[in-house]
Amino acid sequence: MVVTRRPTGTAQPHRFVALDSLRGLAAVGVVLFHLPGLGPVGNSALARSGYLFVDFFFVLSGFVIAASYGDRLAQGFSRSRFAALRLGRVYPLHIVMVGAYLVAAVAIMRPAFADGRDLTDLFRAILLLDGYALTRTNYYNGQSWSISVELLLYAGAAILMGRGRLGIAIAGVLAVAAMASLLSGWQVPVWSTNVQRGICGFTLGAGTFVLFRKGFGARLPAGLAEGATVAIAIGFLIWAEQIGTLRWLVVFPFAALVLVFARDAGPLSRMLATRPMMALGRWSYSIYLTHPFLLGLTGHLALMAGFATGRGGADPILARLILPEGGQTAVLLGYLALVVGVSALTYALIEEPGRKWSKRWAARWGAPGAERVAPTI
Repeated sequence: MVVTRRPTGTAQPHRFVALDSLRGLAAVGVVLFHLPGLGPVGNSALARSGYLFVDFFFVLSGFVIAASYGDRLAQGFSRSRFAALRLGRVYPLHIVMVGAYLVAAVAIMRPAFADGRDLTDLFRAILLLDGYALTRTNYYNGQSWSISVELLLYAGAAILMGRGRLGIAIAGVLAVAAMASLLSGWQVPVWSTNVQRGICGFTLGAGTFVLFRKGFGARLPAGLAEGATVAIAIGFLIWAEQIGTLRWLVVFPFAALVLVFARDAGPLSRMLATRPMMALGRWSYSIYLTHPFLLGLTGHLALMAGFATGRGGADPILARLILPEGGQTAVLLGYLALVVGVSALTYALIEEPGRKWSKRWAARWGAPGAERVAPTI
């Protein structure tokens, strides 16, 4: 659940229920991106642009970090403690997945340190450095490139939030420079496209919280605002293939989506507040990190069993299963069910214990009140 203090500064935490459920749907969108060739859903324009949902994660992250920690950092909350707490929230599942990839490589997808799986990549994964590279080809939990960028963004938030106009100015300059680099296609190591996407989304998300706290757009009819922002965001994603580097401007429709749904006021928000949608949001981080592993594992098992064609082609092995007509959609739905089921387990067995450990750690460091309302990103 995305949790933060109310913008009024009262003690009661505010739960952004709709935003949390939207995060779950965005995680499913990323999953669909990795299933090209699997029926009409996998081949849809929306699924082909599913990688852009990672930018929604960045926008949402900036929003809730600003909401949860912006004022407290300004009031002297320990910045080193904040950074350590954020690491404690994202690292446990990541390192478990790195271990799962290593075990799978040794047991099934051999050899472990060849064919793009060398020892350097393993250490790069363990240390969460993939986001700063110019390519994302790491076998060992390569999906965590965005987590490495998140950690950089948390460090930036710890430094700049609460610094007044100077912090705002520095963040603004970095965001403009990042967007200019994205639109031009320019990148160098460390200042990679990955980092640029993170800076743009996170900074815009933090600015969106400022607008939210000021009541921007609060008088608009909730149903109309929700429908319009959803339509604009989906339309942009469908159109993204046609517009080249302008696709990175998707952070603006995503920011509008966050601003509107943060109010939990309209009919779509009520739909997102249902138990299945809330569960999807709760398991979203696990969905995001586990699905590439499950895709590779099930695909290789199918190949070994003779149910799939050879390794050629860019599509995942599951898209090359020997199936009757219409069977690809059934495989896609079955794979989604597998991912959600496994993610429910990893949430209960890894994420939730990690959060509790993080709270105990915070209590020992003298920050229990802050962590009780810390967001889960």
